[in-house]
Amino acid sequence: MGRGPKRTAQTPFQRAVEEAEKLQQRAERRNGLEALAAYSKAAAFKGALESAQSPSPDGEEDVLEAWLCLAECYQNWGDAIQSTLAGMPDAELSEQVERDGTAKACALYARAVETYGRAPIDASAGAPVRADAAVNCANTLTSWAEVAGSDAERLPMLERAVGLYRAALAAEPDALTWSNLADAEVAAAVALAAAGDAATCERLAADARASYLAACELSSSEQGDDLPGLLCNWGAGLTALAGVAAPAQARRALLDEAALRLREAAAFDRGDPAPLCALGDALAAAAEIAESAAEGARLLEEAAQTGRPRAWRTRGWPSRGSLAAGAALPGHDAASELRAAIAQYGAALARPEGLGGWRQRADVRYNHACALALAGDAAGAAAILKALVSSGAVDAAAVTGDPDLAGVVIA
Repeated sequence: MGRGPKRTAQTPFQRAVEEAEKLQQRAERRNGLEALAAYSKAAAFKGALESAQSPSPDGEEDVLEAWLCLAECYQNWGDAIQSTLAGMPDAELSEQVERDGTAKACALYARAVETYGRAPIDASAGAPVRADAAVNCANTLTSWAEVAGSDAERLPMLERAVGLYRAALAAEPDALTWSNLADAEVAAAVALAAAGDAATCERLAADARASYLAACELSSSEQGDDLPGLLCNWGAGLTALAGVAAPAQARRALLDEAALRLREAAAFDRGDPAPLCALGDALAAAAEIAESAAEGARLLEEAAQTGRPRAWRTRGWPSRGSLAAGAALPGHDAASELRAAIAQYGAALARPEGLGGWRQRADVRYNHACALALAGDAAGAAAILKALVSSGAVDAAAVTGDPDLAGVVIA
């Protein structure tokens, strides 16, 4: 009987990498606390790398791939922590729990960014850019920026992410990377506006609009690109930019363009509520800055007819600002709007795990209180606000100074 080919014995490094890859795949199939436990084991990639000899007989490319797998593990672990926090029941989630979890996620994102840096991820490396590593590192930075404590912390992360996306695009053009770049440029523009740097904010806003256009122009269904998703991203990004645009005319132009892109996304009729959610937001925001009461009422009515009813069923709440604007507009059925909003807030808050983390849930409860106050239910609003103040989610002075809460007493 003949013998098969002789198998080459694995090095300790190869055995460790193989085991770490299995653990990472297992982690990716888990959710919640199970995923967190699995990712902690998947970080055994680090042990594999420590066992690699230098100079390595395993080959520099294999060692680099292991480093990138470790970076991805840290990145996914941080994302899993954020997802776990968002899915926790109210009874288990507190400000301290969220703060501790976010701090751990940020530490993992920092380790991921450092580890991705072992690959040539920008032109300064003096070697061909690894587009996949550059994009993953940029994605990590944007995730990190989302949970950073302040705009001062957030801005350097976003600026570096923008540079990495551009380096990746120079090496390998890709529609999704263009869209991710645009999102990062929007986030950076918003942070710059908060910092008072209007000139750089305006430049980045223009860059973002060009990047969204490039994403859609490069999109190809044959390549698996999601054009409706890219259009939805574009529209949502324009709405965010409108929030920091200075002249009212510029804000309105951005919101009109946002509505156009979101209608184009919704026209694909895939049953995805995201374009309609975002369209309702854009129309309601336009209503708040309408030049006349009649135009504002028309936009709010359009929001109610086209975007908001279906959007509410998914997301559960309208814009607080649009409710206030609607209540002040003659001819607009504010009472009906408020009743619908209050019902949707109640439905959404019955399942708070779908609303995000502790801070997001507190924001929704605050908006619920505002809707109740606008509808004349000061007692109901006060009950919610007292609980928010007691938990530390809201400052009592902010409640007193909010015009939407006039007449609500929480003392």
